[in-house]
Amino acid sequence: MYRKILVALENGPADRTLLPHIEQLARLLKSSLHLVHVADGRRRGISRS
Repeated sequence: MYRKILVALENGPADRTLLPHIEQLARLLKSSLHLVHVADGRRRGISRS
């Protein structure tokens, strides 16, 4: 069905809950799993101006 699964992570508590389920899904579908770390600049005081 899906050959590639892309998951955006930001190193939060939800990541640790979600990741085992995503890994299992990728195994069942025989899909490759691609993880991307997404940084939220607002948490670090970075502005876009």
